[in-house]
Amino acid sequence: MDATHYLCMCADGYAGINCQTSTVNSPFYDVCSQRPNGEEKCSNGGHCIHSYNSNSLQNNNFASPQYSCVCADGYTGVNCQFPTGM
Repeated sequence: MDATHYLCMCADGYAGINCQTSTVNSPFYDVCSQRPNGEEKCSNGGHCIHSYNSNSLQNNNFASPQYSCVCADGYTGVNCQFPTGM
């Protein structure tokens, strides 16, 4: 990003601005969990990864939880919802 801001992509089970928080006992941080209607965040076999952008730091160095989808081959979009037409 630049010399003062960065983006962390956390391994499964971890979240936080530096991936330091276990999501097991912190459901607020687990933005990759299923939506209330039972749908996955990432469609069509995409994999959800917790991500935090240091640009989003708020009071007390708290960054709001974000997520990124790594799409399966043949899909694209924020939630892997669009076929690529391949």
